[in-house]
Amino acid sequence: MENLQIPNHLSTVAKSQRSVVVGPQREFFSGEAGGKWAGTHFFHSLLEENKGRLAEKFNGRVKFACPATSVLRSGCFEDFLQENRLYNFFETERNDAEILSRFLAADFNSAQKQAFLEILDAQRQPLIVRSSALGEDAERASFAGSYYSVFISNIGTKGQRLEQLEAAIKLVYASAFLENAREFARRNNVLIGAQKMAIMVQDVVGSQWQAREGGQYFSPQASFAAYSFNDFAPIGVDPNHGFMRVALGLGPGVLDGHERMALRVNLGKPYPITGLYNISDYDRYSPTHFFALGLDGGIPDSENGLLRRLSFAIAPEGMMENYVSYYSADNDIMRDTDLMGAMEPLVSFKNIVNRRLPFVDAVRELKQILEDAFGMLVDFEGAFDTVGTGATSIIHCLQARAQVRRKDGRLDNLPDVSAEMQILNANNSIGKGKYEISTVIYVPHSEFSHASASVLSNEILMINREMVAQRKQYALFVPGRFGTQDKSTGIPGTFATISNASAIVEQVDGQNNLPSQGTHLFEDIVGAGIAYLHHNGNRQFNPALLERYASSIRSVGSILIYEFEQPLKLVLDKGGNCLLFAGSEAWSN
Repeated sequence: MENLQIPNHLSTVAKSQRSVVVGPQREFFSGEAGGKWAGTHFFHSLLEENKGRLAEKFNGRVKFACPATSVLRSGCFEDFLQENRLYNFFETERNDAEILSRFLAADFNSAQKQAFLEILDAQRQPLIVRSSALGEDAERASFAGSYYSVFISNIGTKGQRLEQLEAAIKLVYASAFLENAREFARRNNVLIGAQKMAIMVQDVVGSQWQAREGGQYFSPQASFAAYSFNDFAPIGVDPNHGFMRVALGLGPGVLDGHERMALRVNLGKPYPITGLYNISDYDRYSPTHFFALGLDGGIPDSENGLLRRLSFAIAPEGMMENYVSYYSADNDIMRDTDLMGAMEPLVSFKNIVNRRLPFVDAVRELKQILEDAFGMLVDFEGAFDTVGTGATSIIHCLQARAQVRRKDGRLDNLPDVSAEMQILNANNSIGKGKYEISTVIYVPHSEFSHASASVLSNEILMINREMVAQRKQYALFVPGRFGTQDKSTGIPGTFATISNASAIVEQVDGQNNLPSQGTHLFEDIVGAGIAYLHHNGNRQFNPALLERYASSIRSVGSILIYEFEQPLKLVLDKGGNCLLFAGSEAWSN
């Protein structure tokens, strides 16, 4: 391996006299640059336009940094497919494993390799290779979680680094043809097979650090995704103030549905963390792990294959100092420091919430700048770092797009329906105003366990494929969260697992009652117009009525499928209340 000492970009940003530091931006090849790059470039341009405002607001305490980026325009993608006869490859239906294997075995031409070497000469940080398809991050269909983003360490000889970069690009290209992307495209009426894929090769933001056991890693102190509108704002919090999901380390801890990795910080004063209202809540929800990039020079063969899931107990000093508190079970108290070395560390994001670090104020300012420029709700991603004693805070600004909310046809009031016709009544709902439900797929709570979660996910996928073939939509009732990476809290899955759903009902118990929110999958579900209903047992649900009104009932494994000759009606009002009912009552009163 070459020298593992990676240039200290954070120090360069902190020493800059500018409030906004934008890394070099390069473009290669002909064709389109794609939607994600358009949104990212616009975000960076807005920061430059507002650098005076940001400097005055934060008086040098916060620096806003944008990573160096090289863009491979879509001509590279098209030549790669053509020269490797990959268009012919797709004349026969292929599964995901076959697609990935075929793409990884393909090769780039000499001009492409030369461009990659130029990128590697200029960018010596670890890299993330990200998709930027033609329609990506569009308001109509964001494809937020459909394509891959692949991290590489960019460590080793130039030949080894080139091999890492080529493999990462091939994986991102292949992801445009995997089942998840195909199903999202079909659901949103995007022509499958007509993708024009550009690539963004960005510096990974953060710094190099050594764990106590000796491993070398790279990550920011924390990553975030911020949203203009909070669909599940706690009582007393204005939903228009928005919120952000925050996780230690790299962004997949924020966006990929991993439990016990991210917390939700409301952007309105007094900045409470959703779900953490007393010390016992920290034991239930406080993050226990984070992602960092291992600096071992490995070649990626999957999206997150080179990331390491680490306990925060081995986190670098900046993480522990800024984001970790200490708990004494004997005294039932939590403190910022553990002078005696006898207290339990808990991730509290203390210096974000108590405003010792100005990150909440800075994210709120970015939110306002973006909303003014977009003219609509936005979501944006970034990361946090501090330099030295924390006198300088750095916000890495990564990308921005519209926050899509499909609320057309919402009712002023729910209809007056007799109790014996009401199947579900809930008050945490996202979606359009009216849905007709002819099929219900119901996963009983009694069938769910950590051991059964993957089996249930595969059964739902098989049923969904059947529904796609029959052109039938359905409402899916699942215990716990859908799309989680933690099988103790729900059922794992991707958009392809539920691509023909018209509604998803997450049924949670009192020990696990936070809704899914702020992940790529959640945004894809909501953006596709699929109703999302969160039922935590405090409102009515009567599954016996499904059996009473169904015209037929069958099972696939342990999952029940109810069919209705007279469709059920699902209605949502402007306040987020919803009602699923049987019978011929009017949509509204």
